[in-house]
Amino acid sequence: MTPRLRVTTLDAGPFTMPRSALLYGASGTVTVPSTVAVIEHATHGPILFDTGVNHRVADPEAAEAHWGPGLRSAYGAEGFTRAHAVDAQLERLGYRLADVRYVLYSHLHLDHAGGMT
Repeated sequence: MTPRLRVTTLDAGPFTMPRSALLYGASGTVTVPSTVAVIEHATHGPILFDTGVNHRVADPEAAEAHWGPGLRSAYGAEGFTRAHAVDAQLERLGYRLADVRYVLYSHLHLDHAGGMT
């Protein structure tokens, strides 16, 4: 029998922003999800597809030091909690960060690659 893959998509925290940041001329605000995927591979173990937001952003003071003054608010990341961070997400699936040997990135925006550090 061929080993199978399992892919789990995780909620890596919300961003609340002006709709106009996503669609020219739109009004109001919108909350959009950030995601991380864990690919469970029979040979390579857990593989991350993106790493989400850095865990420091969950704490307002630590976020100021990590991202810079006002950026947590500017990016609408006030809803991001420590439970959204990639290490906490992995633990809920029964893994540790040390179990991950491979990481794939869709792109390097802070909501996709911030959890690497």
